[in-house]
Amino acid sequence: MIKMIEKLTQEQEKKIPEYLDKWLKAGLRTETTNRIEGTAAINFLYEKILKMDKPKHIIFLDSPMACQLAANLLKGSQLFLQLDSQLTSQLTSQLTSQLRSQLTSQLTSQLTSQLTSQLRSQLRSQSLEYFSWCPNLLWWPGWTGFYDFVLNEVFPEKAKQAEFKLFNELCTHWQNVHYYLLFPEIALVSDFPKEINRDESNNLHAERKYAIEYRDGYGFCSFNGVRVPDFVGLNAAHEVDTKKVLEIENTEQRAASMRYIGLAKFIDSLNAEEIHSQGKYKLYYLNVENTKIGPYLYMVCPSTGREFLEGVGDAEKYDNVDPTIKTCEHALMWRAQRASKNLMTKFTDSKNWQYKA
Repeated sequence: MIKMIEKLTQEQEKKIPEYLDKWLKAGLRTETTNRIEGTAAINFLYEKILKMDKPKHIIFLDSPMACQLAANLLKGSQLFLQLDSQLTSQLTSQLTSQLRSQLTSQLTSQLTSQLTSQLRSQLRSQSLEYFSWCPNLLWWPGWTGFYDFVLNEVFPEKAKQAEFKLFNELCTHWQNVHYYLLFPEIALVSDFPKEINRDESNNLHAERKYAIEYRDGYGFCSFNGVRVPDFVGLNAAHEVDTKKVLEIENTEQRAASMRYIGLAKFIDSLNAEEIHSQGKYKLYYLNVENTKIGPYLYMVCPSTGREFLEGVGDAEKYDNVDPTIKTCEHALMWRAQRASKNLMTKFTDSKNWQYKA
């Protein structure tokens, strides 16, 4: 009979901050890669996880971008084989399935919720975008820290079993490498970032510089945990091209960019024409290169107080302006219908995928 655990002991709860601190330090590391430890980690992956000979060459580079560029140079050669599927299948079968079947099945929803709120969610929110990667395998400190705690503090007797000893070894090695691409005879390994910037809530954040920057100058921008294009993040707010911001496809990234500029300034810079208002909602047409586009609905999120400007209607059918939406109420109805349609499409696609599978 499987013993069910409904609540952590006081001793186990006291251990949570230790694991949190351990994996936050790993996730926010800016110390350069120790090549001896990095080599041991890569060899471990090949020999213990992939059951392959260790690579003949391990090349240490300055950033993930440098690894990608080097990988492109290898394409078409005998070195570029389908290692990703082998890595995924073996690692998943040896570790993930074992953890899920033997550990997760023994956790009640109460325990899972408690652990998630106290450990995994904190780790993810603070270091989500800091990861180690190889084909079809994404690792982040939140995932590893969660299972590290569950295995060694909740089910310590399991840690003595061979497959879980392997997991503990993997946790140790994973702290010594940041980003890597593995091939049959060669491994490309990126250095850790040289700088990681965060806001008061520990989200990745920096203005006029990269939120994460590597030693070769590669990096990416983020505002309060939302990744934004370089032309926004590396410039002062008044220098950002508002027309280009409208072209950002990702809604959250576009909204973060608009907030950085300031929605009032953003709307004013595009000679906005207010066509209707209703409470905190406003409906605008914008003018871009002497062309009127829209309408755009201005909204304030009631829970966070954040401002949003979102395009509504089927403007492409009406020479950049959809004349059927004339009021904020019409715009809100259009958003609701679109959300319902998108949800149904996802459901249908999911059903079709399952049927095909």
